[in-house]
Formats: sequence, structure tokens, C-alpha cells
Amino acid sequence: MRISVLGDVAMQVDGRLIDLGHARRKSVFISLLTDASRLVPVDELIGRVWGPRPPQSARSTLYTYLSRLRTALSPAGQAANVHRQTDGYVLALDERTAATVDLHRFHELTAQANAATDDDTALALLEEALSLWEGDAFGALRSPWIDELRESLRRKRLRAHLDRNELLLRQGRQTKILGDLLSLARQEPLNERVIGQLMVTLYREGRTSQALDYYERTRQTLVREKGTVPGLDLSDIHLRIRNADPALDTPTRPAAAVSPRAAVPSEPGPVTLPAAPPVLAGRAAALAELDDGQSATTPPVVVITGLGGIGKTSLALRWAHDNASRFPDGQLYINLHGYDPTVPAMTPSGAVRDLLVTLGVEQRALPARAEAQYALFRGLLAHRRMLLLLDNAHDAEHVRPLLPGSPTCSVVITSRDRLNSLVAHEGARPLALDVLSPEASRQFLATQLGERRTAAEPHAVGAIIDSCGRMPLALASAAARGAARPQFPLSALADELRAAETRLDTLETGDPLTSLRRVFDASYNALPYSAARVLGLVSLAPGRHIELSAAAALTGLTPSRTQALLSSLESAHLVNQTSPGRYELHELVRLTAAERCVHDQSAEERSEALHSLVTFYVRTAASAGESRDAQVTPSAAVAGVSEDAETVQPSCALFMQSLCTSGSEFSNDVTTA
Repeated sequence: MRISVLGDVAMQVDGRLIDLGHARRKSVFISLLTDASRLVPVDELIGRVWGPRPPQSARSTLYTYLSRLRTALSPAGQAANVHRQTDGYVLALDERTAATVDLHRFHELTAQANAATDDDTALALLEEALSLWEGDAFGALRSPWIDELRESLRRKRLRAHLDRNELLLRQGRQTKILGDLLSLARQEPLNERVIGQLMVTLYREGRTSQALDYYERTRQTLVREKGTVPGLDLSDIHLRIRNADPALDTPTRPAAAVSPRAAVPSEPGPVTLPAAPPVLAGRAAALAELDDGQSATTPPVVVITGLGGIGKTSLALRWAHDNASRFPDGQLYINLHGYDPTVPAMTPSGAVRDLLVTLGVEQRALPARAEAQYALFRGLLAHRRMLLLLDNAHDAEHVRPLLPGSPTCSVVITSRDRLNSLVAHEGARPLALDVLSPEASRQFLATQLGERRTAAEPHAVGAIIDSCGRMPLALASAAARGAARPQFPLSALADELRAAETRLDTLETGDPLTSLRRVFDASYNALPYSAARVLGLVSLAPGRHIELSAAAALTGLTPSRTQALLSSLESAHLVNQTSPGRYELHELVRLTAAERCVHDQSAEERSEALHSLVTFYVRTAASAGESRDAQVTPSAAVAGVSEDAETVQPSCALFMQSLCTSGSEFSNDVTTA
């Protein structure tokens, strides 16, 4: 038997081609094959085959496809068969059949190559893995899920391709890959690993000026299109070529030149990773980006950033566990507690001491000076294939001393701050997490609460998702509340969450580590007073968006100062700039910040700020609309807002309508002001 998907989808039994049916039936087959021997829930199958908006008949049609797929697979007997289990289906493959699936064989061979202790073995494994490909994965099949999976596989194929090139370069066989690299450089003009390999190859072939031209072309494109510059490794290769470094001429040059594999110790290294999260929905693209962040030619440092509760640590741990075989010398984890509401932040010097002890250094043998400890740590990690996961960093200086600097060590950092200086100066790759998609949010709740229960109340599930703002921590809190009351309909939970003034209370877990209030308060408390004040005042304005000029009026600051403070809040992922000069807050951040503003700012200051905002919007409406009366009242201004006013200042009409129709305390305060 042979099953091929790394090209056109095909299945053969005893040399006879099996008819898997039309494109949709093949999509069902692919959906089960990629998770062979594992349960795929019915709703997930439907989403994979039909996308986010399946037809009402999707479920019954799926059952028809599965029935026909069973019939098509019948010649394979027990070697390959589709089984129904609770809430889903499994494509069962025996061990011998699984080994004939080119997709699974590719994953197996690349994993073995990563774990190989000598170059010849690794090279043979990678050559075999790459030979399995006959074209683009899944041929002409198309769906959002298949397209995403195809792109992920393309990246893994490219990584294996470049790993093979590295080994050939180390053996001095650059002539074999020159044509391949020239083609790759056209396809991947901003892939610094491709460009670095091509530059070394051209230099060895006596084409130094062409190698330097590729660097300059890449540098200009990065500046123009990405607003960044080449990373440290590509810059280092450029400098070595300009200086005619003899190390580039020999296949046995030092590790920094082309990143040779380090010898693997005879015993496995330390592993201190916490358990992986049981559920990680909607992060396939982020996992693929983490895969792409690992390069054999650069010290791979990836910075995962996002709002507190967005799932940064869960993503990092899931990826670390899934890729443990790539780091046979150990996987080290340390929580720096940069935003922990219950534990003081760990200092870099304290962290490096713990890491050294984990690596086997006795306490009495530790150097007295912190600088010497950092140097010892870097020396111990040199040439080892290790993963260092630095969780919950406060800022760049919190982690910079802990970076190993070895191209064989990978570093994954999580932080609520963007750590821009690490990206700019250390060549770290940023990975910003956003809220989950609606589909992923539904999948998460279905996993936590049961597919039958969520399928029975789709409108309530949608309302819960909306109230949680698709934030993983909020969804987990809501799911825990729903699971604790299985006899209650989900509509009751949706009703509890609908009221904004009590939503945070409903989502309260009582655990400081999972309490939304405590998580957001930790971010708020880390802000300078001026930035916290701006966040609090902006949270009082109704509507999802606020323009820079309106925020300046609200805070009583100049537009330039307001913009600087909003930029610092944006770096902390507490506001989002959706377009130039236009900002929004996540609804749960807004609720928390508004509570803190009421606590931290006096009623007089809040009233004065809102009065200034009302005045700003009244004048904006009056100047852009039909009314020219400088003394126009708020109600009259709303009546006089023209289409031009709404185009020029979208928030103006919304604010004024909210002001005049709301019976809230906010409205009363502004009217009084």
C-alpha cells in the first residue's frame, strides 16, 4: 500500500489506484490522514472541509462522504479504515501502512535527521525526506484549512532543504547546491538563511562581488518593505566576506561561520519544561511561525508577545514539547515573573544561578561576579543543541544577559512588552499573538464544555465568545463556570456575561494567576503614572475607537505627548492602533482600566476630562456639520451632524449619540460637567 499527498493526492493498494472521489471527499480523507489514529471531532472535520461558513447540509453530506470513503478503502482491509467514535472519526492505520504515507514519513525522517549525531547520517536522512516530494502538498485541493496546512508543510520542506544545504556546505560541496540556491533566492528574497548560504557559496566559487550584491539588495529590500535590517548572522557573513576571512574558505571553519552541528552528549540533557497545555485552539499559524524562527545560521531568538491572558506561555510550551527531539542536549525553562501578580520578578542574576545549577554546576563552584556567571552559562551552552524558554519577561534587559549567543541554541521568550530593542539589536524574531478567531473560540468552548452542549445552543455560545472578546483566558474562565454548572443552559451564562458592569465579576476565578482583574492589573501597575492615567481616561470614552486628537482633548495633553504615551501602551499591548492615529482597546481591558480610573483618578479630574472631550466633539460636529453656532448644545450638535462629520470624525457621532441616549452614571457625569 502507498499513500501520497506530497504532490497529487493518491492511494494505491497492490499496485491498483484507489478512487478517493471528488475534491471534497479527498479533503475529508486528508483531514483524517493528517491526524491518523487520532480522533477528529465532527465539527472540526466540517470546518476543515467547508471552511468557517459551512452549509446547513454539511453534517449530513459529511456522513455520506465518510460512508463512501469507507467503501473506497475496503480493498485495504484492516490496514486502513475509518472508525466512528464518540463525537468524531478516526482513520486507523496499522504500523506498516503508516510508514508508507509520505507525509508521516517526511516528518519521521526530518526528526531523525535533527537528532542524528553525525553529519553523514543526517544528510542521508534529509536527502531521503526531500525525495518524497513530487510537487505542492495536496495537489489542486483548496480550502482555508488545507491552504494553511500546505503553507506550513512548505515551510518545513524549505527548512529541511536548508538543513541539507548546511551539511553540504560543511563538506565543501557548494557547487552541488549553487543552482538550487539561486532559484531559492528568487522565491525567498527576504529569507536571510537562504541569502546567507548563497553568499557563502558564491564567495567560495570566486564570485565575491555577486555575493556582496545579494547582501546589499536584501538589506535595501528589508529596510523598504519591513522597516528592519539584516540579522546578526547575515551581517556577520557579509563582514567576513568583505574581510576575506580565511575561515570561509575551508569546510572545517568555526561554528560561527556556517553553524556546524554540535556533538550530542552521550546522555540526554536536563528537561525542566512544565506540562504542555491540554488544549491549544487556533494557533496553527503561530506554531508554523515558531518553526520558521528556528535557523541553523542564526542564534534563533523568538519573542512571543501579546496582552496578558492571550496564551503566550501555552503556545511556547506546546511548541517546545512538540519539538523536544530537536533539542537533545536539554530544554530549559525559567519563569521570570515579569508581570506575576503574586511573585516578585526574578532578576537576571538570580535566573542565571538557577540555570547553572540545573546544568550541573555546584553552588560552591559558582563564580562570585554576575558577569562571570553569565560567561560560564554561555560557555556551557556553546555548541549544544538546547532550547531555553524564558517566560514572562518584563523588558529586554530582563533577558538580554541570559541569551546564549550560540547558533546551536534556540531561545523562546514570552512577554507582554514587544521587546523592540531585542528585535532591533539582537535580531530576535517577533511573534505577536492576537485574540482567537470566532471558529477557534467555538472549538475551544466545544472542547471544554462538550460538543453536544455547545452545538445545542449556538447563539449562546456566540454571545459568550463576544463577551469574552475571544481572549483565551476569558474563554477558559467562562468555560470553567459553565462546566461547574452542567445542569444550567449556556444561555444563562451568556446572560450573566452580557452585563458589562458585572462581567469581570462573572469571570472571576478566585485564583490570582487566572483572575482577569489580577492579570490586567499587573500590566496596569507596571505602567508609568502618565501612561496609566491616559489608559484610564481613554477607557471612559464610549465606542471601540478613539482618534489621537480626541484622546489629546480627553487627557489635556499635546497631541505629540498623547501619541508618545499611546505608543507606550501599544508596546505593552494595552491599546491597538488600527490605522494611523486611530486606537482601540480590547473590551475587557477597557472594563478593567475604567475600574482603575475610578479608583485612581478623582471625580473632578474625570469630570474635567470628559467635559473637554464633549467640547472637542461638539466643536468638531459643529464645524463639519450644518450647525455653525459656537454655543451649540450636545443634543443640538447630534441633530446637526452631517454625513461629512461622520466621515471626517467617525467617533464624533457615536460619542454624541451615546451621550444623549445613555442613562448611565457616565452620561450623568458628563451632562453635569
